[in-house]
Amino acid sequence: MRELGVPFLRRWIMWAAVRWASGPGHQFLLVLLVSIPALAFIAIPGLVITLWLVLFWLLELPVYLALKIHQRIKGSRKQVNKPDLTMTMS
Repeated sequence: MRELGVPFLRRWIMWAAVRWASGPGHQFLLVLLVSIPALAFIAIPGLVITLWLVLFWLLELPVYLALKIHQRIKGSRKQVNKPDLTMTMS
């Protein structure tokens, strides 16, 4: 990967991921040394995104309920989509 121009830190993070997948074995401490900072670098943005998605879902839920009540009162046939916490794009 060095010959392909992959930056140093990215190379080591990929190496650690491959080592975890195959079992850290005798290089456990080195794998751990590389993995912990990488995990923090990935986990913190992931946590922030997850919290924002939950917050948005909590904001979307009362709007959905109000639209559903309005739909039943008016007898509208328009579909009201339920809020969803999953991140699928289907």
